[in-house]
Amino acid sequence: MKLHHIGYVISADKLDLYKKKYSFIVDDVQKNYIFLNFSKKLKIWNEYIIPFSKQSTVYNYLLKNKNKTNIHHYGFLVTDIVKKKRQLLNSGLILIGNYKINVPCFGGIINTKFFYNGKNLIEILSNGK
Repeated sequence: MKLHHIGYVISADKLDLYKKKYSFIVDDVQKNYIFLNFSKKLKIWNEYIIPFSKQSTVYNYLLKNKNKTNIHHYGFLVTDIVKKKRQLLNSGLILIGNYKINVPCFGGIINTKFFYNGKNLIEILSNGK
């Protein structure tokens, strides 16, 4: 697994600033704005997530953290998402979500799976599978 991105949850009061600064997509499934920025220094993506609904997948996380920016998850690129899913489940991680979303700068349709290890959220992703 190779670290692909770090996902941060950002409060809605930063929405206009982020819209001016970064390209973004609207994720109607997870009810979030997703802003993407590639760090040339670290050679990974930064994913900034701003919920636009109380039904957002990160809304409660933001409330819990008192609207402060926090790391939400670590995303890893994998070649065989089915095999990696099985390995993570066998190691005791809990699968908490599956999503497919179109992210042009990530290469189009990506398949993601979120796991919880008791401390952190781990996302694995692959292109188009």
